[in-house]
Amino acid sequence: MAQLLLTDGPYVLEHKPEQTDERPLMSGIQSRNYGLRLGLMAATATTMGFGLGFEHIGWLVGAALFAMDHAKISKSCTV
Repeated sequence: MAQLLLTDGPYVLEHKPEQTDERPLMSGIQSRNYGLRLGLMAATATTMGFGLGFEHIGWLVGAALFAMDHAKISKSCTV
């Protein structure tokens, strides 16, 4: 019984994940640019939070990152 719990039993041998042919939402270059913009937005919001003396800077950073729309940014990142 312990071996079944530790090794997931026969499920590991029988289960094969299905491969789907889905297209990625963004290309590699667009993903990199979006990630850089997200990082810069988080750094800018953190700097503003410290500079303005906010008590809970995480709320400011979270709101800024939540407000970023990847659809608009990915269109502007086309190469």
